[in-house]
Amino acid sequence: MEEAANGAEKEIEIPRTEKCNVCEGSGAAPGTSVKICPRRGGSGQVQNMRKSGFGMYVQVTACPTCKGKGQLIEKPCSNCHGTGRVRIRRKITVKIPMGIDEGNQLRLRGEGEMASDDGEPGDLYVVVHVKPHPQFIREGDDLWHVAIITYPQAALGAEIAVPTLEGPTTIKIHPGTQVGEVITLKGKGMPHFRAYGKGDILIRIGMSVPEKLTFQQRTLLEELAKEFDTEVQKSHKFHF
Repeated sequence: MEEAANGAEKEIEIPRTEKCNVCEGSGAAPGTSVKICPRRGGSGQVQNMRKSGFGMYVQVTACPTCKGKGQLIEKPCSNCHGTGRVRIRRKITVKIPMGIDEGNQLRLRGEGEMASDDGEPGDLYVVVHVKPHPQFIREGDDLWHVAIITYPQAALGAEIAVPTLEGPTTIKIHPGTQVGEVITLKGKGMPHFRAYGKGDILIRIGMSVPEKLTFQQRTLLEELAKEFDTEVQKSHKFHF
């Protein structure tokens, strides 16, 4: 998530078809050349007259000599076997913009497959996945975090440290804070994707209740319960 917030560069490796670097895409072995097919002036097509019940018609098919390419390769390139293209694995650096979210796509122009007609290569689409963060839940450009405090902190107030994407910061817990209250840190969330500004960090207050108490802690809590006129479970006393 920090990389999604600040932007990053990632190196990926993809398989793709490229122009053969030995024959420069011609398909002919180095030192040899590609010849024009003698049939139909290199058009790659042949025409045949056919007769039907309605008269004569012309049937156009791919030239069987050059297989429709209009060119003949007498000595094919050993690297690409005369195709002019090779399948390789290419490492590409992808720039991740700030604020990107799970499932967003990035379009890398000209980094896709080589066109079959020797035109410009296609584009590569990269789908971005963001790992879950151990302390934040993302909701749009806002980040949610649950801060666990104790009863004395909620009742009396305190200052506690909470995480942000830039590092921990301190917030004030006001006396009488209730479980479930939300404290907003404006502009501390995720950057807006390809726009200005940032979301917020929303701190939801939770409370920690100890599972075990010392004798002194229980005595103090029982005295506090009396002050609030609250019924609690009495402690068991054993006599030996």
